[in-house]
Amino acid sequence: MIEKIVNQAQAAITAITPIPSGPSTVTALVANVMNILSLVAGIAAVIYLFWSGFLYITAAGNEKNAEQGQKGIVWAIIGILIILASQIIIRTVVTTGTSGIGTGTAI
Repeated sequence: MIEKIVNQAQAAITAITPIPSGPSTVTALVANVMNILSLVAGIAAVIYLFWSGFLYITAAGNEKNAEQGQKGIVWAIIGILIILASQIIIRTVVTTGTSGIGTGTAI
């Protein structure tokens, strides 16, 4: 089980594009670092979602655990949405930022 997770994590890290040489090197580096951080945060958010769901399901009438599970589920979903939104913003900035390097004229 752990070996499978490690292999999947290594595959995800190697799937990230290598850092190119040239004017977009800093942009690519920042994008790669943000992708890795988003991957780690996403895994943590999903684990927290599962844990909160487990707490909620196993509350068995204990209102404190049920409430804690409900709040955890809400916060985990909010976290996942924030991570997805940050990925959209990063990809937009990287694609529009690198396509315009060296083009255009000064005002």
